[in-house]
Amino acid sequence: MNVTVSDGSTVYDVFAEALSQKGLNFEEGQYSYISSIQAPAVLGGFWLAEFDNGSGSGWKYLVNGRYPNVGLRYYWPKNGDVIIWRYVDDYTDNKDNSNKWQEAEDIDPNPGMSGGSGGLTGVSGEKTSIVAPEANIDAKGVATAEISIKDVVEALSKAKKDKAESITIMPQNTGKAKEITVSLKVDSAKDIAAAEIGLNVNTSKGSLAIPHPALQSIAKQAGGVDIRINVSEQDTKKEEVNAKVNNALQQAAAIFRGAMETLFANACVTNVTITSNGKEINTFDGHQLTINLPVDSKHFAKDESYKVVVLSSDSTVETLIGLAVTLALNIIFVPR
Repeated sequence: MNVTVSDGSTVYDVFAEALSQKGLNFEEGQYSYISSIQAPAVLGGFWLAEFDNGSGSGWKYLVNGRYPNVGLRYYWPKNGDVIIWRYVDDYTDNKDNSNKWQEAEDIDPNPGMSGGSGGLTGVSGEKTSIVAPEANIDAKGVATAEISIKDVVEALSKAKKDKAESITIMPQNTGKAKEITVSLKVDSAKDIAAAEIGLNVNTSKGSLAIPHPALQSIAKQAGGVDIRINVSEQDTKKEEVNAKVNNALQQAAAIFRGAMETLFANACVTNVTITSNGKEINTFDGHQLTINLPVDSKHFAKDESYKVVVLSSDSTVETLIGLAVTLALNIIFVPR
């Protein structure tokens, strides 16, 4: 693609403009270094970050076939320069191996949300119909995506045509938001459940699969006009989060026969809530929800099982087993 920027622009400006035109998100892990890029919704919306494919993996850029030795904010390209952004397994390899890209085997980066001739698949592997609303980020860094009745009507029509088993909501342009909320009208939830298809919410902070009987239960309990599904990354440095996590891990440590300090050091903490009119909904008439939580390759390995601590709103602590699937920890959550 061709990108036009003003005089004096850096590679960062070109990069940001190119991704903006394609509707892609990215994260600048440290100044002048891109640590993660998110694929578009139609390709699964997954994030590919540094260290995801090993300790030497990450994003690098070439200008006219050569790797500059400076960060992208410190390189000023000339008119006509060819800039290529690529993900490498070994950042010390400075060869331009672009001609080998097509030789590599195609590997699904996220089995829980993949594309192909059979269409997109949902969190649980079923065929799905995608809704990709734009999210608005407020001053507190909370990204909210409002799902209109029209969005759901169109998604239901497409799901019926494609014989999909679910509708998947994938908020776009959530950027660096630590908290993502999806707002769905109660009537729309009832319509989805009545069609006997499930609802998925897929975000960069985690994904949630709600089968239609559980969705029906949620809609029945809703006390407002909408249902809000919130997925947020929890900062363990915050006092209230630290206290809750410490309490949960102290209880779990005895069960896991592991040191609480070790569990805490490697913990990835995610909060998932479903509310309506400010009231939390945490029972689903005995039906199961599936939660996928993003994890990093520093502490998690693909196809390995890990112990999961579930802290409920009533402070009850449960322990489950989760399977690491690529970069997500798949958990079947069975509420009491």
